[in-house]
Formats: sequence, C-alpha cells, structure tokens
Amino acid sequence: MDIAAELARFNPDPALAEWVMAQLAEQANVAQQAQHHLLQAKDRELHLKDQELRNKDLKIQALTLELAHHKRLRFGVKSEALAPEQRDLFDDTCAEDGAAIIADVEQLQVPAERPQRKPTGRQPLPASLPRIEHRHEPATCTCGQCGQNLVPIGEDIS
Repeated sequence: MDIAAELARFNPDPALAEWVMAQLAEQANVAQQAQHHLLQAKDRELHLKDQELRNKDLKIQALTLELAHHKRLRFGVKSEALAPEQRDLFDDTCAEDGAAIIADVEQLQVPAERPQRKPTGRQPLPASLPRIEHRHEPATCTCGQCGQNLVPIGEDIS
C-alpha cells in the first residue's frame, strides 16, 4: 500500500500528508547522497590500492630482472671464446702494440730512490734530558723458603 494513501486514510489534512512525504523524500535523498559519498570514498581507496599493487608489481619485476642479471654475471659463461680465424685478426696488431708498450716501459724505468720512511712508534727522548736510575733490589739474594739464590726474571725500563 502507498504511504500517501495510508496517510490520507488516517489524516484527512492533505497539507500534512504532503509535508510528511517531503520529509521522507528529503531523508531518502540524504541517505542516497551519503551512500554516494561512501561509494566515492571506497572507489578512491580501491584506486589507491590498485596503484600501490601496480607499483609493487613493477618493483618485483625490476628486482627479478636485476637478480637474473646478477645470476648471469656470477654463474654464466666465464669467458668469451673466439674462433681461430677471429683470433688471427688480432695477432699482428697485438704484437706491434706489445712491442710499443715494452719500449715505453723501458724508457720510463729510471731507477728511482725510495724516500726514507719516518720511524713509527715512540721517539727517543732527547739526550739533553737528565737521566735518573732507580734500582729496586730485594733485601736478600736467597729464597726465604728453600734457601736458593734468586734469579732475575726480567726488567722494566721507563
């Protein structure tokens, strides 16, 4: 049954029924707008998530390619092999270049003296400083327990 018909049956005033219908329409419009805003917010959130997922996929792809490149460098063929005909192409120029390099190195080999390195560590004290010698000797030169002569173990000088 229609709401307007029910209102007309209970309330004979048509202005009141019209006002109630306007209020119901306004509430429906507000609810529809709120739902529309919520839908737009969800669309923006979904778009951001899609963009983030796309960025992560690109990063994974780039890292996978980089890993494959490093694996090829590490585990791939270690040297390039040339056919014998190709190797012969470089023999003439290689011999000439080698002779020129050896001549240049021989010209540059002048016996150069190495610079003397400064001694490292603590430098000796100047001879002009006065020296005082203190000796710490035991009262007796025999052991108090067994009676044998004492033996010097070592000495410290500072």
